[in-house]
Amino acid sequence: MPDYWKYYYQSDKKSGKKISGRVNANSFNLLIINFVVPICFAYGKYIQETS
Repeated sequence: MPDYWKYYYQSDKKSGKKISGRVNANSFNLLIINFVVPICFAYGKYIQETS
């Protein structure tokens, strides 16, 4: 991660603290719910339609 993004959440506003750059458990769960689950659902629907 470039040094710039360690202190900036948005490109024009500096944060008061350094960002660790790691994904915590809550963020990981949100990624699973919002990315992996819909992809699996869409894939299952695609497979079902092609059968």
